[in-house]
Amino acid sequence: MGYSFSSEAIDNYFIFLSKSDAGNKKKFIMKLTESIESENTNAFNPRSLIGAWENLEILMTSLKKSMSQELIHLK
Repeated sequence: MGYSFSSEAIDNYFIFLSKSDAGNKKKFIMKLTESIESENTNAFNPRSLIGAWENLEILMTSLKKSMSQELIHLK
């Protein structure tokens, strides 16, 4: 069993991801599909969250960089 998000959080993530290009959307769908298929075979282990904040920091840095580049292109 994993952790869950509120409907509002899911809606916000969807809005953000829907602005991504088709290639990134496909990668995201594939990863989600893989996680659903393996969900029954892999029990949730809280230790899997160790280092999650580091991964989140990398993700946030990447998103900020991507958004900054997009804003530059809009000018």
